[in-house]
Amino acid sequence: MSKRLRQPSIERVPKKVHHSKKFRISVDLKKTADLKKALSEIYHAIENGLTLPSGSYRANVATTRDELLDTHGIMHLHLGSDRTRELLYLVQYSKYVVFLEVTDHIHFESVPVGNLLIQQHSKALADLSEQIAAQELSELEGKTVAIRNSLLRRRKSDGEVI
Repeated sequence: MSKRLRQPSIERVPKKVHHSKKFRISVDLKKTADLKKALSEIYHAIENGLTLPSGSYRANVATTRDELLDTHGIMHLHLGSDRTRELLYLVQYSKYVVFLEVTDHIHFESVPVGNLLIQQHSKALADLSEQIAAQELSELEGKTVAIRNSLLRRRKSDGEVI
């Protein structure tokens, strides 16, 4: 299982974006074109290893504690500016990111912080992590077979006894 990164910002390397099976949007993005645009820009920036749009991070992100991130490895990004009510909750891993949901600051109000978010997404995150690990293993096995076959063909063409 991949380890959650607990960094206060998204690494600037291309990462695949996945959505939790339980992904939901609890704000009306259709009413606010700016929110929909901000979500799309964040997605694009993560997939391409670019800097996130200005205002995505909370003020003083590098110097203040984020209990949800520190405790559960769950980040939150603001949609539009650092003072917007609407947040994207996500988990960052070394090779990919998982979007959990778009809502407000409600998960900071629960005790313990993020409790409902964890209840809603922990199984989906574990399942996705297993699925990605199985896919990576399958790809690695395919590459191993291709390399082995290439070496065998090379040996045969050189006249080696196999």
